Amino acid sequence: MIAERAGCADIVSGMGMTLDQGTWDVVAPFDADAGAFAKLYLVTSANGDEAVAKCMPVKPGAQRELLFSESIQAAGYANVMPVVDFGEHEGYYVVVMPRAEMSLKQYVERHPAGVPLENSLAVLDDVAAALAQINDKIVHRDIKPANVLLHEGSWKLADFGVSRYVEAATATETRRASFTHAYAAPEQWRHETTSGRTDVYSFGVMAYELIERRRPFQGPQFREEHLHEIPPEMDSGTPKLRQLIRECLLKDPATRPAPDSLQNRLRAAEIDIAKHGTAKLAVLRARRTAQISAEQARDAAERDAKERLESIVEDAAALLNPIARAIRAELVGAGLGIMFDTVLGNAAPIFRAKYERALLEFDRVDPVESAQLPFTVHAYASITVDAGTSANQYRGLSHSLWFCDAQEQGRFAWYELAFRSSTGGPDRSRLEPFSRPPWSVEQAFAQAAGDIELAWPPTELALADPNEFVQRWIGWFADAADGNLARPSTPATGPRPFR
Repeated sequence: MIAERAGCADIVSGMGMTLDQGTWDVVAPFDADAGAFAKLYLVTSANGDEAVAKCMPVKPGAQRELLFSESIQAAGYANVMPVVDFGEHEGYYVVVMPRAEMSLKQYVERHPAGVPLENSLAVLDDVAAALAQINDKIVHRDIKPANVLLHEGSWKLADFGVSRYVEAATATETRRASFTHAYAAPEQWRHETTSGRTDVYSFGVMAYELIERRRPFQGPQFREEHLHEIPPEMDSGTPKLRQLIRECLLKDPATRPAPDSLQNRLRAAEIDIAKHGTAKLAVLRARRTAQISAEQARDAAERDAKERLESIVEDAAALLNPIARAIRAELVGAGLGIMFDTVLGNAAPIFRAKYERALLEFDRVDPVESAQLPFTVHAYASITVDAGTSANQYRGLSHSLWFCDAQEQGRFAWYELAFRSSTGGPDRSRLEPFSRPPWSVEQAFAQAAGDIELAWPPTELALADPNEFVQRWIGWFADAADGNLARPSTPATGPRPFR
């Protein structure tokens, strides 16, 4: 007796499965690619007909309609595997399909020298016929050779609804289990809305694999490849076929061919271009498609970088904000009636405090997209004390706060630093030393002398115990309010306070 366990009750040979349309006897586990979430079993009906039962464990949050409705609806189309029964059995949702002769994956494995072009086109034509009929009514989300089956002389798509069910049954952080990495479209990696053009992308990966005898992206960094890299140029197939596959693999779904256009374009691709003028146009079209693909890959990379930076800046602000709150709390608790300005807008500081003519401002955290420095800076802010004095008196100081890896590559922390003019004067605001965003003071970190130099070298903030920083700035604010603010001394440092 053979037993399989998938987190529910054992399914064993000889067991009967009573489903919505009848009872099936389990013969044995079925040797095919069922995916990581399911089990396949060879079963027989009461009259001896063989079929294959796909068993999906019942999971909280994943309703049976997700699996059954799409499977049954899709089965009504040509070139889609029929569903002969469905139901629930011993903690599993079960979908029963006729037994196919083989999968496309097995067919490819039986042709180590490559599937002949005419055979590949026949396979793709059958799959394209299914996508044309469905045409956005249902999205498969996991088209791959293992889900294309040879049945009654034609190739048919199988496993509609499975990807949606797996997605609903898995946590967000593990949702990538709902699609096959080598064939997944960029929008799936981003967890964005899918459409029929998502299936067109997977169709393109499969077509590329059939024609070129290798996938366009080899892994293991599939997310990076699908989002940002351009598939290698194809050497096989007709020019029109290569062009169609290029367009299927574009990063932006809106620029891919519509599902119902694939079949006509495949059939046109079977006849190679004979006319010289038309051939030139085909070259131009291929060049333009390659250009669009490169632009989309670049845009996707920039978008990802922006999203990563936004996340880093949010984390950096979360680290710095408690210090700002600590300073504000000390000012409020001083009992002096210190006023806090209400400043609105995207450029508003974290807070701005005033007492008499003195001002203490803690500026908001902003991102740093690029700066040519010896280290990487992701975010910056500033803190300022301004005594509000007349032109011939010392006015105050402003320090930069940078979230960077100034002292050890890859170890990011908040650093306090400030600048001064190398010619000896204050900056335009008459603050000395003064703060600056990273991209404006690159010369201060260069080997050659410039107009700006470091006045306060990068000093890591002690976030776990920020009392020294808090008390120092409150003290400067108190001195400014009392008319006693003087230029601070520069802290002692070694020969190079940054890497």
